[in-house]
Amino acid sequence: MKRKSVRTAIPADLPYIQEWLKHEVSHGFGFINNWGMIEEACAQKLMTVFMDSEGAVGFLTRGISLDTILQTKSDCQRRGIGRALVEHAISLEEAN
Repeated sequence: MKRKSVRTAIPADLPYIQEWLKHEVSHGFGFINNWGMIEEACAQKLMTVFMDSEGAVGFLTRGISLDTILQTKSDCQRRGIGRALVEHAISLEEAN
């Protein structure tokens, strides 16, 4: 069984995320084009990741805002990862 959790992203998560984002580019389009924003959100501790035994398979930057980036690794979609990240962000907003 895969262990799953949502936590604040750390710099060590970024190489794995960057690698899968590079592989998911289609016709020049993909979230890798927002890499600077993703790195910045991680550095500012404004990024959460969904972890399973494979590593970070989903992420959300900047909570619930206009600048949010929500992405799940293509082969992990439709498993509730995006929902878990959004629900985590909502619970943090409610706590504040």
